[in-house]
Amino acid sequence: MSFEKDDKTEYLLNFLDYSIGQYIDDIMEDSEEDPEFSAVTLNNLILCYIHFLNRIEKDSVQTVREVFAMHGYTEDEFLCFEKKRIKEAEYYNGVQY
Repeated sequence: MSFEKDDKTEYLLNFLDYSIGQYIDDIMEDSEEDPEFSAVTLNNLILCYIHFLNRIEKDSVQTVREVFAMHGYTEDEFLCFEKKRIKEAEYYNGVQY
């Protein structure tokens, strides 16, 4: 399947990028004992976003770590997210990419 990078695709990508940034903020501020937001869902969303970007752009981000950095997060903050994701992955019901 091939996608054109037109104004509608650009709008969608910009919206997804913004939404991912908001969701990262939510995850980072979320309670570790009783999380309201899913780190696994965010990871899935970012991986699907990367997959789509790679279909339409040759020089796009390749990893979840790069997306975090693109949104201004540090390596330590990314590792904190990974810790939350791995913990949640043990009991998460649903697909995990």
